Amino acid sequence: MQTTKHAEIDSAIAQVATGLTQLRSLMQDPSDLSFELLHPHFEHLERALGNKSAIDAAFAFIAERDDAGRRVGSSKAKDYLTTRLGLTDAEAAARLRNGRNLFAPIPNPEPAPPADPDADKAARAQAEEEARRRADRERREEEKRRKKLFEEEPIPERILNLIENELRSLSKYAIPGPSELRNQALEQAKRRSFDSLREWLRKAIRKANKHALNPAGEPDPHAATRKRRFSISRQDADGGVHISGYLDASAAAILASAFAPAKNKGSADLSAEDDTRTYAQRMADQLTAALSSYLSATQKNSDGLGSFFVATTLEELEAMGGDTRFATSTGIELTPLDLLRLGGARHDFFCAVDDKGFPLELGRTKRTASLWQKLALAASELVCTHPECHRPWQDCDVHHLQAWSHGGATDLKNLTLLCRRHHVDNNDYRDGRNGMGHAERDPDTGRVGYRAAHTSGLSPTVEVNDHPAAEQAPARRLTDPPSPPPSPPGRGLTGACSLPQPRARLPYTG
Repeated sequence: MQTTKHAEIDSAIAQVATGLTQLRSLMQDPSDLSFELLHPHFEHLERALGNKSAIDAAFAFIAERDDAGRRVGSSKAKDYLTTRLGLTDAEAAARLRNGRNLFAPIPNPEPAPPADPDADKAARAQAEEEARRRADRERREEEKRRKKLFEEEPIPERILNLIENELRSLSKYAIPGPSELRNQALEQAKRRSFDSLREWLRKAIRKANKHALNPAGEPDPHAATRKRRFSISRQDADGGVHISGYLDASAAAILASAFAPAKNKGSADLSAEDDTRTYAQRMADQLTAALSSYLSATQKNSDGLGSFFVATTLEELEAMGGDTRFATSTGIELTPLDLLRLGGARHDFFCAVDDKGFPLELGRTKRTASLWQKLALAASELVCTHPECHRPWQDCDVHHLQAWSHGGATDLKNLTLLCRRHHVDNNDYRDGRNGMGHAERDPDTGRVGYRAAHTSGLSPTVEVNDHPAAEQAPARRLTDPPSPPPSPPGRGLTGACSLPQPRARLPYTG
């Protein structure tokens, strides 16, 4: 129901949209504009745009509270924000986090944890009272922060996100706690640059962590373990990735031991005199050697699930060159040289898709897909089949298009790959209930995609995954006609060469 407040919000947004459109038009030709005359106004604009962080946080909170994900066939508000507002996953997650921090009810202080059971009664009472005071202080600081964000000069979203990202390193028992440090950081943000604020906050967090005492009055022995993390970036233009992380002392000791051989030049295949690698390069090579040794040792007992899978077509193998990149189940593309460095795939799977398909028909004798069916799906689809998803094969579940509970068979024609995020949001009833769509094989192309649900019913079309990662699937490359090479300068279309059409067809469409 449209209220006066909703109408006022609608009007305010319309005014902002009109003003920004007008401003863009006025800035289209900056040749006759003066910086001296403009800079005060643009400084004013930038400060005003700082209000958008609180506005975005409020809308994200409302979206999560009111189950906005159903608008896009999902159970998660983040999917609404990424689909309808065009945000990245990280941006959507940040807005939702800011929304909770600003508008979710402030929890009452938790009951004081028990003090050291071996302490005397007076010491226990003192520890419990200190825990209560700390919890009350955190609540007051949180109330003060929320009031400050709406009554004082707006804080840009990048500053709010910086503070929240850095506070992830704060120990559970740190003194001061997260709410106090948030307020201190907001005050520092008024007079510090972005980089200066980050350095100040990191120093403050390190100091707070040093004073972290558990309910027994002792330093938290698990602080480093709680902070452990490891991440791998997407491939860069050269095909490599960046890795980063944090390990506790026990994991660090294991890592240091595994890397010890890298301290000295030379290896089993290279003399010290001929080893021109830097120490950093030797460390990288040792990491590869250690992980390869692990995969080689464990593959026998894991049915190959600790391996990666290389998928290609016969045409690609015949035309293979030094710059050819093979798609893999990990989402990492490998060149022929990369495969040689790995030892010629001694303990990994290599599958070439030809025009004969892959005959695996298990009927209803078994619900769980076999390893070979998973490999066949990897060769055919490579990534999650939900539109715009790029989660690799190894991160996906094997999904029955017609649910097993509804009579669906464990045959390749009834199976597809769905990542966990999209698997849980699939409507097995395939009737659009609760605004949820479902995975379905397109009858025209044979490809698996997503049939969305709308207020008027199910979508008349199946939307397939056109993400670049999905296009790397061999079966996809076999059925999609190659783009003709560009015409040389000075020549028209008549001079363009046409590539031969692939000879193979998409398997498993039965």
